Formats: sequence, C-alpha cells, structure tokens
Amino acid sequence: MSGGTVTRSTAEDFCVSLSAGRSDRALRLLAPDVTWWVGGSVPGLSGSRHGAEVHDMLRRVLDGTTDGALSIEPWAWTVDGERAALEARVVANLRDARTYDNEYHFLFIVRDGLIGHVRAYLDTEVLRAVFR
Repeated sequence: MSGGTVTRSTAEDFCVSLSAGRSDRALRLLAPDVTWWVGGSVPGLSGSRHGAEVHDMLRRVLDGTTDGALSIEPWAWTVDGERAALEARVVANLRDARTYDNEYHFLFIVRDGLIGHVRAYLDTEVLRAVFR
C-alpha cells in the first residue's frame, strides 16, 4: 500500500474502532509517544497530551458514555502522504442521559502504521457545555 493508503486506513480504523466501542483496538493504533491536541480552554480536555496521557483522556471520555463508544461519522477525507484530514460529526450518549453532538476537523499524522499526532478542531462551546 502507498503511504496515503496506509495513512487513511490507519486513521479510519481508529475512528471505526472508537465508534464500535472497541477502545483497546483504537488505543493500539496510537504510537507510544503520540501527541494529541484539542483546541480551546476546556479544563481536562483542551491542550496537549502525550503518550499515556492520551490513553487516559480517551478512556475517561469513553467511560462517561453509555456504550463505551464515541461515534465518529466522517463526511470528508483529505489525505496527503502521512497526513489525513477528516471532517466528521462526533456523537456520544452520555451516562447522565445527555447527548454530545459536535462537528470536528481532525488532523492525523501516521508514521509506520501508527498515529503519532492528532489535532482536533471543534466547537469548544459545545464541548464546554457538555463536559463542564
């Protein structure tokens, strides 16, 4: 497979795994030294995280859902070499009976078949209102 094909396949597998509640599979697709950045200033979610902190953040978010899933519904992909940009709707049913529903733009950087960097751009006011 070409670099772009591996990049999209890896990023897509990550999203499909999170959507299906297969967090162990999704976390195995992250490089040990992964960096994850979320825009905004929402305590506990915004900013940069590295390695195990990324795993902890994702587990914390997934633990707050009714089914351990974070549905990522893509509508557009752009892939160039090791970079995959994804526009998507992210939906989660939360344990407190609320629903998280937000639009995202993700940038995944994939190296050696693992996701090394993620940048997540989103409506931070929606994030803040749901995950205060």
